[in-house]
Amino acid sequence: MVDIQTEINLAKEALDAKDYDNAHDICLAALKDSESKTLDEREVKDRLELLVTMTDVLKNQGRLFDNLMYINQVIDGARAINDHETLATGLTRAGFVFNKMGKREKAMVMFDEAEAIVKNFKNRVQYGYVLAGKANIFWRSGENRKAIETAGKVLGIGLENEEYVLAGGAASIISSAWFERGEFDEALKAAKLSVETYRNAGNTSDMARALNNQGEVYKRMHDFDKAIETYEEGVSVVGKDVKRLGYLYTNLAECHARKGELDVAEEEFAKAREVLKDSEDKYAVACTWFVRGLLEDAHGRTDNGMEWLVKAERRMEHLGVPYDLGVFRYELAQVYLKMGRVDLAVDMIHKAIDVLTRAGSKDLVDDVKELVKS
Repeated sequence: MVDIQTEINLAKEALDAKDYDNAHDICLAALKDSESKTLDEREVKDRLELLVTMTDVLKNQGRLFDNLMYINQVIDGARAINDHETLATGLTRAGFVFNKMGKREKAMVMFDEAEAIVKNFKNRVQYGYVLAGKANIFWRSGENRKAIETAGKVLGIGLENEEYVLAGGAASIISSAWFERGEFDEALKAAKLSVETYRNAGNTSDMARALNNQGEVYKRMHDFDKAIETYEEGVSVVGKDVKRLGYLYTNLAECHARKGELDVAEEEFAKAREVLKDSEDKYAVACTWFVRGLLEDAHGRTDNGMEWLVKAERRMEHLGVPYDLGVFRYELAQVYLKMGRVDLAVDMIHKAIDVLTRAGSKDLVDDVKELVKS
């Protein structure tokens, strides 16, 4: 029988090197080996740690459903031996995966149970991660004031404990929440804090995510050159993180399309489609559909563009992300107007205004209302 702790160390080395396939193979082989053996108490705990390591691997590979399967094993195993710390870890990770799947009610149940366990821990970092999960749900649900308040607490915990991944993530949520409220100066300030926090920690994958968020602010401000520069920096540091690359390439495609640089936009879109071809991230896929719609319209194939935008709008409605849904509806309304479908355009404008109002995005609501005047 292989030594589980040795295999954990090997898998973590592969993770640090971003060799996710190798890390996965190491974990899988060790788990299969341990299944056929009778484990002593120490080995049971080691196997639980191995399962946690596997969830780290699957997160980086973007395999949500497989990850959830192993997370459930972590939760069940931790309950069986009354390991409260690992149980809280499993519940927190389940919450993040459910949130990514758009199942926010299930996610909040996981975070609530985890919070009940960790809120009295001396180590406040784990509590910070639970609150970070809740802040992300508040943001995704359009409750941006609650997101900013909760993420502010997380930022404080992260900086106080020198847990820079936690602090960087909190700053990123704060940036996104300010962005959706149209407070771009505040959004940029928080985005830059997130980037520098990750840079100082040497965490290039999350730094790329923060750069993507910073680019979103420039894009909304119509400073497409600055947005492209920021996204390209993200691509240069992201390494093998397929999920992050997908977002960056999708946004690069959109910016070049907005500038009328359609050949470059198509090149970036092809890269996004390639890295996301097996993705289980429904949000990321919806964003590629949206950009495909923009590109089809820009090429003069407005009917095709409309079909892609409708598909993206329906997916985002299903996911229940208010701000992005409003953006998709705004774009779709403009395409309907171009097609002379005033009835559909007016309906979509009202739907966009409704969802963006709920998201607290006054500046974008004002932009949508301008369409009514047209």
